[in-house]
Amino acid sequence: MGKALANSPELEIMKMKTPQDKTNYLRSLATNPDFDPKKHTEMLEKYSKDADADVAQAAKDLLAK
Repeated sequence: MGKALANSPELEIMKMKTPQDKTNYLRSLATNPDFDPKKHTEMLEKYSKDADADVAQAAKDLLAK
């Protein structure tokens, strides 16, 4: 459990410093076959309201999957 938590998208995105990094990370999750958006709705809903439009849109795109 510890390893899975350490590599969770929630923790990974918190390490990102710029909105562009967050946007790129969210977009990379869209093509990751191991990523299930339904298991991360809380995180995606949070970022869908981000002040940066690109971050918000990338999160909304994942929520729509």
